[in-house]
Amino acid sequence: MGPERGNQMVQNYQGNIRYYFSNADNYSFVRLGSGISPDERTLFSQVQENPSLNAYYITAGFNFTAGVHHIFQIGGGTLYEDITNKTSGTQLLGNISYRYRF
Repeated sequence: MGPERGNQMVQNYQGNIRYYFSNADNYSFVRLGSGISPDERTLFSQVQENPSLNAYYITAGFNFTAGVHHIFQIGGGTLYEDITNKTSGTQLLGNISYRYRF
């Protein structure tokens, strides 16, 4: 839930789907979302002025292990967002992460 503006709460939605392979650390994923993220400070001030600004994103990727201690994640996606009432933008998203399990 986001800020209340004009007696209406700004709502954010996110859905996650995972397909697990051999164990809980090996899976593929897809994430879909819409709304304005409240932790996006540059957009948050714009939301306060105009809560009808929208953002939509989709990401997909893989989480996998290499041995007992090494966990990797690779993903990518796209983000579409309204910047003002007349301006919008699209970003490509990508990530590579590494975790070490002790």
